[in-house]
Amino acid sequence: MVYRPGRWSADGLQAVLRQQTDRIGLWLDTTRQSAGQTVEAILADLDASLVRLTR
Repeated sequence: MVYRPGRWSADGLQAVLRQQTDRIGLWLDTTRQSAGQTVEAILADLDASLVRLTR
């Protein structure tokens, strides 16, 4: 069972995402943003929001 106590925590997942995930696209902390503010942030840095796949 994946969700049993001690297996994963929100802090542990956040650490894995921040430390072990490739930095592609735009990463935003939207904790204190409304949906509209999030859209504005994405549109303000649209180039960073694009994910370009290499072949």
